[in-house]
Amino acid sequence: MKKVELANMRQNPERILDLLECPECHQGSLTTIEGEDSSVIGLGCESCGAFFLYRDGILDLLTKEEQNSVLVQKALGKREAKLYDALLALGSFRRLFSTGSFEDEVKESLSHFDLRSKDTVLDIGCGTGNYTLEFAKRASEGVAIGLDLSLPMLKLCKMSAYKQGVENILLVRANAENLPFREKSLARIYHGCLHLLEDIDPSLKSAYHCLAPGGILQGMTFFAPKAVLWRKIQEILPKMIYSRPFDPAVFQEHVKEAGFIDFQCKVRRYGRFRAAKSTSEVPPKLNMDMKKMQVD
Repeated sequence: MKKVELANMRQNPERILDLLECPECHQGSLTTIEGEDSSVIGLGCESCGAFFLYRDGILDLLTKEEQNSVLVQKALGKREAKLYDALLALGSFRRLFSTGSFEDEVKESLSHFDLRSKDTVLDIGCGTGNYTLEFAKRASEGVAIGLDLSLPMLKLCKMSAYKQGVENILLVRANAENLPFREKSLARIYHGCLHLLEDIDPSLKSAYHCLAPGGILQGMTFFAPKAVLWRKIQEILPKMIYSRPFDPAVFQEHVKEAGFIDFQCKVRRYGRFRAAKSTSEVPPKLNMDMKKMQVD
């Protein structure tokens, strides 16, 4: 890979230092640590002394405990990541989940995300970066942060960013249940991996903690598709990923318990959801009237 690419990507961690907090202690600020050639090699916690490696354009913010967790062991490897990327490029495979093209899917999501040019947006479970890159293009004066557990997935995202000339992007390896960001630091969060988690509450609560008042949480997930369709999907990817659909009403309650308001969801095989964090410092009386649509 060309040196100019690495130089560009190495500037990014410094752009979001004021947004980060140590995932080990959640008390200390993170500062850059430079190598002998003055390039950033990692971040260090001023409070607990933890060190987090920055290598080849990817910032690894997993804690020591998380590095050896079952969750990390289940993350997609290099072979699976390439297969995942190849499958998503197939229109026939995508039609199992969505009624339109990827371009239509992105257009619809962006129309409800209210993403502004100077926003910092976090893409949780970014995978190979299909959405992250689109967010970076829309938030052209801000930063798009792609977060995933899988290093191979993040590396594929990095390559795509390089090929498309997208530089306002930072890739982070971290746990969706333990987001390494300060309270109320992010304007927009996109969550695309809730259906991969056995317990979604820690991730929703972590997202709520990081979201600024008035901020928006949006994402895509599976909403109770027909049993035959779900069995077909599981036959295609039986060992690649743990995944499950949600009953919309149950999903709504989880979002409500995390503290979000103004919940909306478009129920279909692979549906979109959206919620917000109140602008008030005092938790409001939540009104979670869900807008349902018929399952495709």
